[in-house]
Amino acid sequence: MYANKNPLAAVAICLLFMLEATGCGSNTDSSYFDACDEPISDEECYALRRDPTSNQIGLATDIALRYIDEHPAPLELWDWTSGVLMFALTELHRVTGDARIHDYYQAYLDHHIEEGYRIVWSDSCPPALTALALLAEMDDAEYQNVVVDVLDYLRDAPRTEEGGISHPPDFDMGRQLVHVRHGSQSPW
Repeated sequence: MYANKNPLAAVAICLLFMLEATGCGSNTDSSYFDACDEPISDEECYALRRDPTSNQIGLATDIALRYIDEHPAPLELWDWTSGVLMFALTELHRVTGDARIHDYYQAYLDHHIEEGYRIVWSDSCPPALTALALLAEMDDAEYQNVVVDVLDYLRDAPRTEEGGISHPPDFDMGRQLVHVRHGSQSPW
C-alpha cells in the first residue's frame, strides 16, 4: 500500500466529488443536472443544484475548513495539486458563500502574486482557475495578469507530435497514469 505523502490530491478530489455528486439526483427536467429550467441566474442555478444544506456539502465544508486550519495558504505551492485544490475551494465557496474558504484561496493567490510565480509547464497552470474565480467578482489587474500569463504559456508551450502540450523530457507519463488511476499517491 502506498502512503500519500501529499494529502492535497485526496482533499481536492473529495471536495470536487462531493460538489458534483450532490447535483446528480436533481429533479430538474433538464438532461444535464447542472442546468436549470427556472429563469434564474447561473450562480443561483449552480447553488440550487448543489444544496448548501446537504450532508455532502456539509462534509465538504468541514473537510475544507479543517484543511484550511492546518495548512496556511502561503505555504501552498504554485502547482497542479494546490491549483486543483484551490479550484475545488472556489467551487465550494460558490455553493456555501463561506468567507473563510474565499479568504483562503484569495490569500493563496495574493501570496504568489506578491512573491512571484513561474509558469514553466502545464502543471503550473491550474492556479489560473482561482484567478478567474476572483476576476468574476472583482476587476483586478493582478488576477488578470495571472490568466494572461497562463494563456501566453499555453499558446507558446512545447507541443507533442499530435499537438498536445508537452511535459518536460524527464516526465514519466506511465508512472503518472498509475498514480491517477489508482489514486495512490500524488507525486506533484
